[in-house]
Amino acid sequence: MKTGCCLVLVFLLLLSLFPAASAHAETGRTLTIINSVGDSARFEKAAELFHARYPDTKILQRRIDDARVLATEIMAGGEGADIVGLQDSFMTVSAAILLKNGALVDLNRFPELAALKENCLDIFGFVTIDGRWYAVPEEIEEHLFRVNTTLAEKIGWQIPSGRWSMDDFWELALRVKRMNEETEEHILVLQDDSFLIPYFFHAYQANHVDAFAGRADYDAQAYIDLLTRWKELNENGLVCQSPDRVNPKMRADALLYTCRCPLSVLGEDTCILPPCESDASKYPVYGGVLSINANTPHMEEAVYFMRCYLSPEALERQYALRDGCWLKEGQAASDPLFIETVSDENVTLWSAVLENSVPELYLLDISREQYKTLFPALLEGRISPERFAAVSQQLADMALGE
Repeated sequence: MKTGCCLVLVFLLLLSLFPAASAHAETGRTLTIINSVGDSARFEKAAELFHARYPDTKILQRRIDDARVLATEIMAGGEGADIVGLQDSFMTVSAAILLKNGALVDLNRFPELAALKENCLDIFGFVTIDGRWYAVPEEIEEHLFRVNTTLAEKIGWQIPSGRWSMDDFWELALRVKRMNEETEEHILVLQDDSFLIPYFFHAYQANHVDAFAGRADYDAQAYIDLLTRWKELNENGLVCQSPDRVNPKMRADALLYTCRCPLSVLGEDTCILPPCESDASKYPVYGGVLSINANTPHMEEAVYFMRCYLSPEALERQYALRDGCWLKEGQAASDPLFIETVSDENVTLWSAVLENSVPELYLLDISREQYKTLFPALLEGRISPERFAAVSQQLADMALGE
């Protein structure tokens, strides 16, 4: 009889434990992060901080190489796409369109997260659209211009130390053109290995195309003039691209060189800011960034992970020689494990661009037609600058209109 009572008590005790185990299973969650490209040490520190609050929530990293599948998952909601890594030139739908359609969260909604920006330099322009902070940066690439100092000295060009204008650039191009006509040596004013379209057109779009507001100024005279001058530069043999598109290097006969690159590539080369329209112009900056899917069922956990990822403790682990120092204090500018060195002057220029940046966005329906069809036709003389501008405006009206 006593043995039977003991068995009953044990059975009842086991039954009492099952609901607790079941409840634990229900509270155990998975936070899914897709296509993160950031520094592993930073990510690991963020995960450590995250698990201090959410020990039972697993962080799952996924990779989706098909941009169409990624866009579908962002819009669909449900499990499996809580935080999403975005690289605009990889996407079939631009981050601006995703934000406009409500698929991405404005991180300014969360004061505890927004407060962390105070620890950083003003680097958030390139992850902000129409005042909406749509992503936490992971990796950064910029278009600083590198200078061949030997050629600069040969032509007697005073290398600018701060902002310089597009008018200054056109005057420089004219000087090089005249020297080429007067001597046997042929100098290129610019080697441009920017992604898809030349840098000047990235800069124009960054300042004159507002995908969020549905506005584009491709039909403006300023754009037509830019196309006209770009065509003239090509006709006079003053611009080029690298013959090796896999790993482009600066040519010995190029005075200036630009490509989209991380800070470490600049090293100790002599660099300058890109020329710009005015002192109010913004610089296009490209990044791998993390955004919160507005359809996530795990909003609380997603926001907290982003807080951990942007925390000083995590940013201190970041490889600063690739992306620059983001913290106002406490972040090392070098890493003894790496052999790269970057000059203080280039770090200063890098930060200046970041502090005056906007996103380098890719609107597929526009950019694809420009680089595949319009630019080749312009340079071959099959269409005029005016026609190029008109077609671009028509594409923008269709792509951005509601």
